[in-house]
Amino acid sequence: MMNKKDLIILVVLVVLSAISVLNFKMYGQDFQKPIASALTVSPSYVDISSGGATITLSVQISDASTLTIRSGYSAGYLREQGSDQIIGNDQFTAWTLVSGDEFNGTYQATKFLSPTNIPSDTFRVDETMYIRDPGGLQPDDAGTVYVQVRNNYEGADFEKPIASALTVSPSYVDISSGGATITLSVQISDAST
Repeated sequence: MMNKKDLIILVVLVVLSAISVLNFKMYGQDFQKPIASALTVSPSYVDISSGGATITLSVQISDASTLTIRSGYSAGYLREQGSDQIIGNDQFTAWTLVSGDEFNGTYQATKFLSPTNIPSDTFRVDETMYIRDPGGLQPDDAGTVYVQVRNNYEGADFEKPIASALTVSPSYVDISSGGATITLSVQISDAST
């Protein structure tokens, strides 16, 4: 016959075991992040001087549990090298599963490069991993890829306007006996209108 202390310990162990089994069945106990690899951009060189072109971002992602894509989120951005400046008006599309399955698949996203929005340069592609497993875990970044863009489109203007010669007139105002008007002037120049 068991004493009261042993009986309490046995009941606690049974309850903890039951909670553990329920927790495993409810949440799947997936503590491993999905793995992202083989990030590529294609083509990695594009000439948009005579018209726009589409580039494709691809990544391989695998996980022991099913993967889901968060809808409505961009898969990435073009950025100037050494900067966080986003280039162009549009982001990449959302990720789409193009081969494999929800456990191990290749995902792709696209971005149209317009000759009026993208200057000639080599750009870093920053991907965003809005792909998650049921536990809410998302993969780490899959690396860094670059796309080189050539753009000699004559209608493009990528130079900022230049502001100079800011003046305030008058430079001294006495408003003790009433209001006064001041005038600000600035010289602005730009290659385009």
